[in-house]
Amino acid sequence: MFSKEPQNFFRQNFISCILYKGKDKNKILDRKDFYDDLLSLYYNALTFIKSHLNLEYIIENAGPRKEIYEIPEESFREALLNAIIHGDYYDDRFGIFVEIFDNKVQITNKGPLLFDKKYFGKISLPRNPLLFDLFYRLGLIEKVGSGIIRIQNACRNKKIRVVFDTGNFFIVTFYRKETTQETTQKTTQKNLLTDLERKIIDTISINNKFSQKQISQRLKISINTVKEYIKKLKQKKILIRIDPDKGGYWKINL
Repeated sequence: MFSKEPQNFFRQNFISCILYKGKDKNKILDRKDFYDDLLSLYYNALTFIKSHLNLEYIIENAGPRKEIYEIPEESFREALLNAIIHGDYYDDRFGIFVEIFDNKVQITNKGPLLFDKKYFGKISLPRNPLLFDLFYRLGLIEKVGSGIIRIQNACRNKKIRVVFDTGNFFIVTFYRKETTQETTQKTTQKNLLTDLERKIIDTISINNKFSQKQISQRLKISINTVKEYIKKLKQKKILIRIDPDKGGYWKINL
């Protein structure tokens, strides 16, 4: 998929991932420009998106934690794949852009629809049949043309507004829910955690019934260190103990 140095063949083969502060493009907080083969472009851009979305951890009983992104993962995966597979690689003026604002996430590629807009979401006509087939054989897409419907359904279930702009550029916009003051405080708390505090939280996320001894064994640190850091996390009201040591469990307030 364009070999080890794809820009020797397609100068526009890149994905620019940009994180902005606020709702416009005045201030850039983070930017990564990727110039790899198509499969690497996909995974690198996906990692960038995930690293800058809000994440909710759900722990049911003593089972493993579930990571739920604010925008359904299935939907932004589909949108990113769509941009890579259906991009216009014959126009060397424009690559693919992933832009994250406070209020939205946009994925943009060059290339208008190849059919009447009234059939949008009902049929699939690949711009690049060879790329389409390769990604299908990799198991990353389906050949039934259901990607748009899956994006819409996933966003509808999560109550996320998604808009498709199908002009000369294909733009998918996912509107983020307004961040509350409580969410902002929790995000700030999470960012201020030390490396060891994060490791303890991640360990408890695996099983919220772990004892302090079990945590020390998994992290290979002394029990006294675990007690000291759990005390700090309790003081920050990030970690709460529910019920006694025997039969009780931890609640993570993040």
